[in-house]
Amino acid sequence: MIRVRFLFFSASIIFISTLSLYSATPRSLINRYAFSDEYLDSVRSCILLKQPHFYSLPNSFNLSNHPFLEFTYDSQIVASDLYSILSYENRAGENLPNAFLGSVITYNSRHLHGEIQFDFHTIRIHKALDFADSLNDVAFEQYNSKIEHITGSGSNKDFNFQAGYLEFYFYNISLLTGKYPLRWGPGYKGTLGLSGTTYSPFYYYLLQLEFSNFVHVSAFLSGLDDMYLFVNDTVPNADRFSAGQRIDFRIGKHVQLGVYELVDFNGTALLSRYANPVQLYYISTYLRGQGTSSGSRNNMMGGFDFNILADPLRIYGEFLNDDITVFDDNGSPNKFGFQLGSVWYGTGALQEAGFEYTHVSRWTYGHFLPGLNRHTYFGESRGWPWGNDMDCWHLRARLAMPKQIQLFTEVDWWIKGDGMLDEFHWDIPDSIRPDLDNVGDMQDYANDRHIVSLQLGASWKPVNWVNCELIWLPAVVDGEFENRVRVAAIVWVPATLKRKL
Repeated sequence: MIRVRFLFFSASIIFISTLSLYSATPRSLINRYAFSDEYLDSVRSCILLKQPHFYSLPNSFNLSNHPFLEFTYDSQIVASDLYSILSYENRAGENLPNAFLGSVITYNSRHLHGEIQFDFHTIRIHKALDFADSLNDVAFEQYNSKIEHITGSGSNKDFNFQAGYLEFYFYNISLLTGKYPLRWGPGYKGTLGLSGTTYSPFYYYLLQLEFSNFVHVSAFLSGLDDMYLFVNDTVPNADRFSAGQRIDFRIGKHVQLGVYELVDFNGTALLSRYANPVQLYYISTYLRGQGTSSGSRNNMMGGFDFNILADPLRIYGEFLNDDITVFDDNGSPNKFGFQLGSVWYGTGALQEAGFEYTHVSRWTYGHFLPGLNRHTYFGESRGWPWGNDMDCWHLRARLAMPKQIQLFTEVDWWIKGDGMLDEFHWDIPDSIRPDLDNVGDMQDYANDRHIVSLQLGASWKPVNWVNCELIWLPAVVDGEFENRVRVAAIVWVPATLKRKL
């Protein structure tokens, strides 16, 4: 009987989506640019209890789940969450309803963890009308493949496949392979190297090692299967790849430091150079006498970040140097980004208050002709989610109220220049811009475009398997007022079947 039920539920999950036993991502289900409440509560608890944790590695948190189905055999657990999301948005009189049906299936044993997360959803989205739409920072993860998957279903429905991976772990080492939304860095709105907000790439491997609870080492190699978007770049062997490595140090209980290298490259010929997880990309490239921008084949960047913990305050920052131009004779660094922020964690009604400033210069994440090695995936930045040539000033607060109600507010001031992710950096025929590769200036507040956006919302969780959110999103765009309202409800199927086999 149990086997019959298991097959029935397994077949049902094809059309209903999941949330995993251990969450693959700290992101919110209803806003891919924001953290979930569960993650924010976990971070706050860690600093108050002084539990060891690397704050620039948010994926390392094990978060709560809502399994409706769970089977246990010896040390093995197979579980599934089922949820639906109903949402409604209104902008300038345009009504926009959407619906999601999702499932996350997980497997856990003594040394192996696996997860599949997908959903079936409608794809009604606002058409980009102005500058504000290009900086929309409240959005579902609606990946539109332009293909009608189910005959007769219409053109306004699609599938997401957010995650699908296996992770083998043994004592202090883990090895992961599959699609995974990896995030590196301490930032709240986003990070500069890897923010994990794009459609998840495939990781051939993600290797992690922790030594004596004071040092954490990470390395990955991933494939970027969006190369068909670059057919106009006319470069042979256009397969796109990305590799990265990072080391984090914990100095006592109060200081954490992280250093990382990233490289985007095309062509299988460079796999032998960058697939090795035990090396230094910068030194390895220069030993071959090719510099950090060898022709058009590789695009290197490096950075560091820090967290200073002084209960109940966390101060953090990050610096990114695209092309690692430390030794550039024309001026160093010239393509860069940096971020500074602080968070105060409370135990009363005020749960959290934060400030953050982020600057990304004009040519960051880009690459000269042919552009194959921009730090992007399906046209979106893999670093700072909203691209380059930008400043963002950010303030926020979260408050806990009676009756399982939370209030949150956020103010963001965006200053955006003319830079784009797909600009070329050389003065070549038909290029978008001339050679400004050595310009790394700050924003021109007098002439750049400005947006002041507000998020004012409330979430209500009457029971563990229901979460409702109402958010008002007004904005002032170059002196003009715009208004938007968003309502969303997540309903998980409550636990109905748990068995030991």
